[in-house]
Amino acid sequence: MNSWFPKEGRGKALGIAFSGGSIGNVFLQQITSQMLASRGATYSYIFFGVLALV
Repeated sequence: MNSWFPKEGRGKALGIAFSGGSIGNVFLQQITSQMLASRGATYSYIFFGVLALV
């Protein structure tokens, strides 16, 4: 990412990128736990495996 942004904006760009990953992880954990409880481990494993391919 260093070459994508000017020197002054690099810190802000990295901060936004890394915070987005953390915020997404908060929601993904909730979705995963609900799916495991309602559908089971096999379905959840297949679902997230297929989702990763997209």
